[in-house]
Amino acid sequence: MHTERFRHLRKDALSGILDNEAVSGVWRKIVRNQLRSLDIKDIFDHYDFNYNIEDRASAIRNDILNGTYKPVAPLIYRVEKRYGVCRHMVIPSPADALILQVLVESVAEQIIAKQPSANAFYSRDKHNVKKPHEGLEYGVPFRRQWKRLQKKIYKFSEDKELLVVTDLSNYYDSISLPELRKVFLSHVKTNEVIVDLLFQIIEGISWSLDYLPYSGKGPTTAKFRVLVGCRRHTMSGDPCK
Repeated sequence: MHTERFRHLRKDALSGILDNEAVSGVWRKIVRNQLRSLDIKDIFDHYDFNYNIEDRASAIRNDILNGTYKPVAPLIYRVEKRYGVCRHMVIPSPADALILQVLVESVAEQIIAKQPSANAFYSRDKHNVKKPHEGLEYGVPFRRQWKRLQKKIYKFSEDKELLVVTDLSNYYDSISLPELRKVFLSHVKTNEVIVDLLFQIIEGISWSLDYLPYSGKGPTTAKFRVLVGCRRHTMSGDPCK
């Protein structure tokens, strides 16, 4: 149950982004295809959720605005990385994945606008790809975007002696969510209740080791990686100890 503070100061912000038609559109255009592309698939592609999406969107809206919403326990499985060390992969329920996506979509443009370089070829899997040559990324066909990327690389190699490609090991597994929240709030102008709900869901679907207190790190779900500038394609959590 919410307090009077929520009803007077915070409810309108959530109500504005939880429009039933908009939420249904996010499911059809983005989330459904994301869930279908995961390693572990629903045998019926969440047919019941998809078939009743308008009713589900309305139920989600009511649960959040009435204060009864809680994340559902996600599906967690392990994938071996190297030397027997595993990564826990987190797949949220369809409803939680949809809510996360709706929240992310409400701030995505502000986050992307804050990227440090215009040369960042950032790609999000938000298109409904029917054929390889028909895939669009923000209105630009993937092949055209790839050619632009190659031209940038070749131009850079002509101007510089060395081109270094690197990766940060376990980067997403080591992100402190309280610190990320501070950085996030410094870049985004939005009602704080949206940020509160976003991080509450992240904590709710996080894998906790042996009933220990929440570590404040992970899972860097596919829906959440947009906040730190990565492609949203795999859902990963804390590596097992």
